[in-house]
Amino acid sequence: GPNISQTIVTMGKRTLAEAAAKMDLANAKLAYRRAETDLLATVRSNYFAVLVSEEGMRANRGLMQLTDEIYKVMLLQLKAGQVAPYEPAQIGVFAGQARIAYIVSRNSYLQSWKLLATSIGLTMMPATELSGSVTKELPRFDFEKSLAHMLSTHTDALTALNGIDKVRLNLRHAQVNAVPDITVGAAVLHDNSAPGPARFVPGFVGSVPLPFFDRNQGNILSAQGALLRAVEEPHRVQNALT
Repeated sequence: GPNISQTIVTMGKRTLAEAAAKMDLANAKLAYRRAETDLLATVRSNYFAVLVSEEGMRANRGLMQLTDEIYKVMLLQLKAGQVAPYEPAQIGVFAGQARIAYIVSRNSYLQSWKLLATSIGLTMMPATELSGSVTKELPRFDFEKSLAHMLSTHTDALTALNGIDKVRLNLRHAQVNAVPDITVGAAVLHDNSAPGPARFVPGFVGSVPLPFFDRNQGNILSAQGALLRAVEEPHRVQNALT
C-alpha cells in the first residue's frame, strides 16, 4: 500500500543555516560596493595622473623651447665671434636633454590618458583636454574624524563584523546538529493474509536516531576556533586601515 514520511528538522537548524547564508549575501553586497569604490578611486587617480602629466609636458615644452632659442642665439654669437666654441656646444647638450625630457613627458601623458580611458571603459577615446587643475588648493581633512568615519563605514570593517555573526551562527548550528531529527510516517496496508478476511490497515511510524557516538564534537571545535579568529579579525582590519 502507499506510505508517506516526513523528517522534522529540530532545534531551528534550517533557520540557522538560512541566517548564515544571509551573512554571505550581506558580504557579497559589501564586495560589490567595494568594487564600485575601487573603480571610483582608480578613475580619480588616473584623472589626476593625466593632469600631472599635462603640467609636466607643458613645463618640459617650455624648457625645450627656451633652450632651443638660447642655442640659436649662441650660434649667432659664435659666428660673430662673441662667444667661445664650447659655450654653444654646452647649451646644445642642455637643449638635447630638454627635448628628450619633453618626449618622455609626452609619452607619460599618453600612457596616463590610456589608463584613464581604460578605467572608464572607453579604450579608444582620443586624448582631449580635461577640466580641473592640479594647482588648486587641496581639501584638508581632520585625521581623527576621517579615521573614525572610515573604521565605521569601510567595507572591510563591515565584512569582518558580518564574519563574526556568520561564525557564531555556524557554531550554534554545529552545536544543535547533534540533536537528532525526527522522522514520522503513515502507511495504508492491504492485509490479504490467511485466514482473511482481506482488509486495509492504517499504520503510523516514527524514528529518532540516537547519537551515542557521533555528537559532532569535531565540527563544534572547528567552529569555536573559527569564532576566535573571527573575533580578532576586526582588530586586524582596524590596524591595517589605520
